[in-house]
Amino acid sequence: MLPAPPKKPCSVAVSGTRSVPNVTSPSTLPIGLATTHPHFGDFSARSIFGWFYLVTFGSLVGYTAYVWLLDNAPLGTVATYAYVNPIVAIALGAIVLHESLTWTIGVGALLVLACVALVVRTETIPPEAEAIGAGAAEVSP
Repeated sequence: MLPAPPKKPCSVAVSGTRSVPNVTSPSTLPIGLATTHPHFGDFSARSIFGWFYLVTFGSLVGYTAYVWLLDNAPLGTVATYAYVNPIVAIALGAIVLHESLTWTIGVGALLVLACVALVVRTETIPPEAEAIGAGAAEVSP
């Protein structure tokens, strides 16, 4: 018997993301500092600003949008972000940093986008799930 779906997807997502940094950061930061010997004086203001920008907008705004999607979109559609994000990164790299694109990158990107479009187009929410989400039905034990 499967447990009932969580009432708030945000609470499930937050619990997972809160535990990962607690496990990885204490071990990886000292190892990284000990093995790379960074020269903090060599960091430019642009790179420091870029790091803060990515932490702020890449993490907070992106995570907020993800949690909103969990509440307002079908799960299959929400899961496609993992496939679309690299395509966005490739496009931004080509546009902003003038990175070169090869035909294999283009074909791969088109294949990924076609598959994501297929998933989003064919996904439907069963009426039972809509009723449960709206509170009209109860989950029987």
